Amino acid sequence: MQTKPYQAEELQHRVSHETVIRCNEPLAKRTTLRVGGPADLYIEPAGDADLVAILKFCVEKKMPFFVLGRGSNLLVKDRGFRGAAISLAHQAFSGIEFEGQRLRCGAGAKLKTVSVEAKRHDLTGLEFLEGIPGTLGGALRMNAGAMGSAIFDFVESVRLIDFHGNMFERTRKELDVSYRQCSSLRTHIALGAVLHCQPAPRELIERRDLLRSATEEFLRYGTPTQGLGRTVSKDVEFHGQQLKAGDRVMLMWAASNRDPAEFEDPDTIDIERHPNRHMAFGVGLHRCLGSNLARTMFQVMLYEILNRLPDFELTVDQVPRFDNASNVYAPTAFPVRFTPGPRMYPVSS
Repeated sequence: MQTKPYQAEELQHRVSHETVIRCNEPLAKRTTLRVGGPADLYIEPAGDADLVAILKFCVEKKMPFFVLGRGSNLLVKDRGFRGAAISLAHQAFSGIEFEGQRLRCGAGAKLKTVSVEAKRHDLTGLEFLEGIPGTLGGALRMNAGAMGSAIFDFVESVRLIDFHGNMFERTRKELDVSYRQCSSLRTHIALGAVLHCQPAPRELIERRDLLRSATEEFLRYGTPTQGLGRTVSKDVEFHGQQLKAGDRVMLMWAASNRDPAEFEDPDTIDIERHPNRHMAFGVGLHRCLGSNLARTMFQVMLYEILNRLPDFELTVDQVPRFDNASNVYAPTAFPVRFTPGPRMYPVSS
């Protein structure tokens, strides 16, 4: 049943004058796909009290409703929505406040804004949100994530309201969260959340490209596979040395990666070294097929270590290595000292 104009007028009397109420509002302009018909009512509450009044009104009138974020990947039927579309776009629901390493964010805050503001305050971990076109409320509902991270990895607590207007706060452990969903938000609406991040050097946060160049330099300097054994296929002279078919030779990648003719000051680590034409993964037919995956894994590991252990330092002068690892650079341990931070993930029982 379509909402009558007098119902909009009745609702207007129950909320503050700052709350926006529009009848037959086209939803196409409020979705990324730019298609869809109108909602009977479009409502932007101006605060908690107004939202409570709106939800109670919908329940009383048996009016269907849904919460509209930025409309990302939302497909609305041409005939529209017979009910109320509630948007938490008002500043009362989209603010961001900082308390040390914590962000108190409204559900209507844009994810890109959350990411940028965290970076502006020298906090790291939320960079993955920058490319997600949504709001915090939508991200909480689906446990949005990218690049190996998810929003609930950083959530300490969520402020909620049920469909009858009752508000409360729940910790991360009290919520039913799984991959790409938060089942607790099927029957509740997220009003905001407290996120906990880690401090990090601004250079690392703003220049994620340094992870790529640093990875290449670490591979060059500490080549994982020092060399590769091969069998000579035919008689040949190589740099004055006569090699016969069947001879065994060692191709020393590590030696080529310290070649002063190729690398300026080769025994110094320069994480911005360019170009960096090292041979850590071999060359030509002898190139490691898993090199791209290895790079990605190393970058993720390096970022997480710097993110979670920003002040770590070695407690030994020389990292111990396996004695029987042949030509593979294989440390047995990596003893470090660091300041423990707050736990980011729930402790499994």
